[in-house]
Amino acid sequence: MRNYYLVLLLLMTNLFSYAQQTLIKDSLKSEVLGQTRHLNLVIPDTAGMQPGKKLNVVYVLDGDNAFVNLVASQISFVTDMESDKGVPAYLVVGIESENTRMDDFITKGEYRATGRADLFLDFMSNELFPYIETRYNLNNHRACVGHSLGGSLFMHALCNRDSMFNAYMLFSPNLIYEKHRLIRDFKTKNPDSLHKFVFIANGNAGELEQNYLKGVEELDSLITNSPQIDNFKIIFEYMSDVNHSESVPVSFGKAVKAYLGYSYGTPKEEERTALLGEEDYAMAVKKIYDNRRLYLGYQFYPEVYPLYNDWITVAGNNEQPDKVIQLAKWAISIYQNDFSHYIMYLAMSEAYMDKDDVKTALKACDDARRAVGLLRETVDPQTYEYALEEINTLVDEIKQAEK
Repeated sequence: MRNYYLVLLLLMTNLFSYAQQTLIKDSLKSEVLGQTRHLNLVIPDTAGMQPGKKLNVVYVLDGDNAFVNLVASQISFVTDMESDKGVPAYLVVGIESENTRMDDFITKGEYRATGRADLFLDFMSNELFPYIETRYNLNNHRACVGHSLGGSLFMHALCNRDSMFNAYMLFSPNLIYEKHRLIRDFKTKNPDSLHKFVFIANGNAGELEQNYLKGVEELDSLITNSPQIDNFKIIFEYMSDVNHSESVPVSFGKAVKAYLGYSYGTPKEEERTALLGEEDYAMAVKKIYDNRRLYLGYQFYPEVYPLYNDWITVAGNNEQPDKVIQLAKWAISIYQNDFSHYIMYLAMSEAYMDKDDVKTALKACDDARRAVGLLRETVDPQTYEYALEEINTLVDEIKQAEK
């Protein structure tokens, strides 16, 4: 039985470098709100991105420079480290607060005479989203970040306009204004039908934070006592000795980690191993990522190297050569234009050797050589030569074993 080792992505000159970002100040005259809204956009340097790659977008309320830069730096740090897995870069759109903040973020009702939260959501849906989406190459995926009443507004959106965002990161939101209106609104929803990710963080220091904590705990209890929920992921983060103004800097890193892990993470090894029991291993793996489409808003599959490292190795090291072949063929079909897909031919070759099929193993190596030849102009000469050396080494090993 051959050992399937993790494949390292070599020759990455920027392995430990991080993408540069540009802060742009912009403004949008809103007919809906009857005022000009000021924006702070943090744009990742996409010069090194492959053609056709799209960005995700995250909208930040109270989006002054400091808050926007905090969000952008945290997200960028994680996505840069995970970029080889296909995790997209993010455009961060900060909406600055104006003197109408209190009205913008909460609704009027029986106990409050003012509030234009729905009008503000109209501004975002009908004016801001089209403005951003016509100027940048974006996936159909929106995340949002809100603190305090900003978190309240996005909770209102989740309860009443759930098509606006895919993921919500809320910090110390006020869920109890208007006699717990947002809790009552959420009770009317079927969470399992939402296909959303929600992260809510709250501290316990200070009278204001303790008051808001009551609403978060009430929502937590409501979720805990609900029937089984499979398609709605909500995480509650409770922080000791953290006050209202500290909840974002203390917990935002955890929010990003949880959000990106849920969105793009790989199932645990025991879950991946269990899928080897499926008749068609490739379609079982594909189904996992296809099911995420309802949440993400677009189709995402891991890049070639993580697909090999996370899935091919599990099948190979569990002595399942047929499963290796199934998955490698599927990977080749979706990554024909990616130079790295030649490693899937090599995985097939090793699997055929496990089946004592030398002829087909050598043919897979020939197919790998042909694949790198067709895509030779898409990579630098050193990468091309390394691929040829890897292919030729495997051919030599096969021929030596045949003797």
